[in-house]
Amino acid sequence: MKDHANIVAARPVSWSVQSWQRFWAAPDPEVARARVPTIVTPDVVGYWPFATKTASGTIGYRDRILALLALVPVLWRIAAIVHEADLDDQRYDAPEAPGLDMTLRVLSMTCGDDDILHITGPVFDGIYEYCKRAILLGREPA
Repeated sequence: MKDHANIVAARPVSWSVQSWQRFWAAPDPEVARARVPTIVTPDVVGYWPFATKTASGTIGYRDRILALLALVPVLWRIAAIVHEADLDDQRYDAPEAPGLDMTLRVLSMTCGDDDILHITGPVFDGIYEYCKRAILLGREPA
């Protein structure tokens, strides 16, 4: 088994945290098809949570991103909420964003990283369920 903590991957020139942030702020399958091959190297091996196989190579990684976008449209809504919580630029209608922003800020003031990850897992699971139900119902869940 490889020690992933000691692997240093060369990033393509077009890769940046900001580029992924922009993508997930408004995820689009066509953008993914065009962009992933420019930022993911052919030798990449992606380890995805709960997946039985790795996402190998540019095409494998791109296909995994496309499958995620196609199967879980509620993530687009969550991306908008997180975008607004982070940037507050009114690009999206996300009235939930200020509450999420405050929640995460106060946690960062009172908890360590491990505790924040432990706490926010169920928070984001709940946000996912809320958004999924809202999409299915066509309105906010009761």
